[in-house]
Amino acid sequence: MKYKVNSLLAIPQLPVWQGVEEFPGNYKTCPFAVGWDSRGFLKQHAADEILGELSTPYGMESYKHMTLPPGHSHWANSRGDAYLEVIRRNCKFLKNSSAIEVGSGSLYVAEKLVSENDVGHYVAIDPALTEVSQDPKISSLREYFSHERFDRSVYDYVFSFHCLEHVSDPLAFLVELRYVLQDAGVMVLSFPDAENYIYNGDLNGFIHEHISYLTDESARRLFAYAGLRVIDFIREGGSLTYALEKSQSAPIAEYPPSSLVPSLQERVESSVEQVRSLILSKKSRGRVALHGATSGLNSFLFLAFAKTDSEWWRDLLVFDGDMSKSGKYLPVLPVAIRHVSDTIYKSVDTVLICAQSFSEAIRNDIIKQHNICNTKIELLIGGSFRDNDDSGV
Repeated sequence: MKYKVNSLLAIPQLPVWQGVEEFPGNYKTCPFAVGWDSRGFLKQHAADEILGELSTPYGMESYKHMTLPPGHSHWANSRGDAYLEVIRRNCKFLKNSSAIEVGSGSLYVAEKLVSENDVGHYVAIDPALTEVSQDPKISSLREYFSHERFDRSVYDYVFSFHCLEHVSDPLAFLVELRYVLQDAGVMVLSFPDAENYIYNGDLNGFIHEHISYLTDESARRLFAYAGLRVIDFIREGGSLTYALEKSQSAPIAEYPPSSLVPSLQERVESSVEQVRSLILSKKSRGRVALHGATSGLNSFLFLAFAKTDSEWWRDLLVFDGDMSKSGKYLPVLPVAIRHVSDTIYKSVDTVLICAQSFSEAIRNDIIKQHNICNTKIELLIGGSFRDNDDSGV
């Protein structure tokens, strides 16, 4: 069944984010548009051929993860460890249990749970999964998940981390995950929290490879439709993580967007202008550090400066706390990324934090490492440092 999607954001051309690159200038652009699905969430509604082109590479040898999965960098491992903490808190009987991880990306979580918690059988399924475990308890399936491949109610635990945002119909995906979950089982999901991205017009939250954009409110609505009940919830680092159990499904109803959502176009355009004005203003006074080599920074720089003088990037430095990004480049910016520990950090006159979800931790870290004056540190967008507020999107 097709559900109505009303357009709320349209960008004629936006860089297709595929992670940092070995060399700058290696990127393509595509139109980007987001609308309101009448079931109550934001959804990308680009032309079918664009979405098809972007989804095809998942199963190809050349596919490149936008963000490295757990097991491939210190930063990625910290994400995997956070997933494990939620699993172990909510899944009380892991020993000899059966589990499936959909969209696993790697075997990091699988190998930890099998070796440390003695899970009896673990299936990791992902079309981009290239790893094969030597442990007979772990099965690697390099394919797309479909409930038709599995028996009903076969797994004690179902996990899926940062996969839901990649599917075109998140409700249908949730129903399929529920299908393979045992009646007394637990499901653990994690995906980006779109709320502050919407509130701030922050392009860190909007990329071609993400089709669905959920807030806590809209996610709980879909959970109810799918017949799932929340038993644990964490909002941290720009992500929403839930532990869920089966319940009776609620009837699907049309749901209008909140008051913030219709102004998304205006908010994004305002943020682009803010980024341009702020960077030019700070550059006129000295050296500027952009902290956080993110998809959003790449998009903002493209929209703010793509049609300007080719030397706009002079006096800019880029830093990131993920060592795997060091020496690489944002596709639109010919300035190599430096690790936060680089002592050249001490020479900057202004720090603009681009990874808003981790802004407090970043600020505390650079003050501690480099004794940067607090008054030199600002957010690229979103105003001053403050706690996230609940806007009920």
